[in-house]
Amino acid sequence: YKRQPWTILITARAITVNVGTWLGSSERCLTLMTVFLSRSLLSKRVVENKMARRQRSRKTRQPRQTILLVTNGRVTEKTYLEELKRRACLDNTHIKVKMINGEPETLVRELENPRGDTSGYSEVWIVVDEDGMDRSGFLAACQEASSSQQPWYGIVSRPCFEVWLIAHYEQVHRYSSQQDAQRHFQRVANTATKELPQDFPYNEAVAAIERCHLPGIDENPVNELPPSPGTAMPHLVRRCNPDAR
Repeated sequence: YKRQPWTILITARAITVNVGTWLGSSERCLTLMTVFLSRSLLSKRVVENKMARRQRSRKTRQPRQTILLVTNGRVTEKTYLEELKRRACLDNTHIKVKMINGEPETLVRELENPRGDTSGYSEVWIVVDEDGMDRSGFLAACQEASSSQQPWYGIVSRPCFEVWLIAHYEQVHRYSSQQDAQRHFQRVANTATKELPQDFPYNEAVAAIERCHLPGIDENPVNELPPSPGTAMPHLVRRCNPDAR
């Protein structure tokens, strides 16, 4: 009996194994084939499981949202909103901050203009001061521009945005004017300008929600004028940080 050299060529999922000259028995050949086929089936199951997990992930993933924050405050308001954006705790959501010059009603018209192009945003929030003016018309314009697909919210601070900033330090007081509130802010923040100090206590935003209006005064719903002194900023803070209460 003359043993003849022979070659086994096995292909499993694009992996080719050349088992050169084999002089063993047929049982060894079958064992080798069984091992490679088992590994091939296991690899196939792993790939199928990964694909199934990806498909389930696509089904449960929420659509991406983009929130637009707009203000006419070039310094203080814009700086604060940028930091609010940075600290936001929202999954699958992008926040953009935009500054537009002009009166509050002008901001609404600019955004409604085709050049404003708010079509790519899920929500629009506009942050303004009272500045000694009646902002009821501004809030009405926000509600008119709002829809179920894209709600618009007007955030008014009375008499000015400094009321919200003061509340990060302490309880607000009654103010005779916008300048009175601004002086209070400069005193508690130890600053002589409108700019936020480097050590501004942003992490006190939750406490500020309770301190931004006089004790015993209830917070008004969003898109309504807040009490004076007061601000609707708590609504925006809760939107960006749902855990803030």
